[in-house]
Amino acid sequence: MREKTVYTDGKKVTITGYSLRVGKRLFPLEDLVRYGVARISPTRLPSILFMSLGAGIAALQYLRLIPETVYYWIPVARIAGYEVPQNILVFGTGALLFFVGAVSLIVVPTRYAVRITTNVGTMNVIVSRNRDYIERVVDAIGTALHIKSRAEFLEEEKEREQRPRTVRKEIV
Repeated sequence: MREKTVYTDGKKVTITGYSLRVGKRLFPLEDLVRYGVARISPTRLPSILFMSLGAGIAALQYLRLIPETVYYWIPVARIAGYEVPQNILVFGTGALLFFVGAVSLIVVPTRYAVRITTNVGTMNVIVSRNRDYIERVVDAIGTALHIKSRAEFLEEEKEREQRPRTVRKEIV
């Protein structure tokens, strides 16, 4: 008997009335305890540290709180024939660190996952940046579970109707 395909993305995800197949892994729907969309937030700590370090260096240099004897080892740079003093190089370094931290904070995307819980444990089976794609897969899992539960219900109804009825007499 061929299973009815509820959803396929044409690549690696196929959902039938009885299973969820992701690549070579197969998850029977009868083993699912819970399923849904999970939001995976990126780690923002490195970006915040870069921004803090850069802002601190730039602010200290702007307020002239770093004595010139501390950065005596920084050479005076020549850019297009113009001599750039050491204090501007230190301030520029702080501003550059702040800028790199801000860009990385903005650029790192939030990812979404299809998270399922089975008797084995909880796992993210599909991870993507596209929330609509993940929601379509979760909706397809719900549809497959609904189709399966409806089919099982109809099968049980047929079996109940086909059983011979017996009447018990009780003596009171």
